Amino acid sequence: MDISQAFKNIDNKLWKGGVANALDYMEQSSWILFLKYLSDQEENRLFEAELEGKDYQPVFQKQYLWKQWACK
Repeated sequence: MDISQAFKNIDNKLWKGGVANALDYMEQSSWILFLKYLSDQEENRLFEAELEGKDYQPVFQKQYLWKQWACK
């Protein structure tokens, strides 16, 4: 999926979910992107730890990971 399609999907879900105005839309979109950024950082740290042969303790519990809830 390309980035423009990802934003269209976010748009559709937010509007269907009851986001009524542009300000709410921007606020919710910003949070979604921020949570995705945090998830990507977590995956990068895990990958680096694996490369170095170190244990890694995740910041987030499994049920809060992006891939557990956002991709459904």
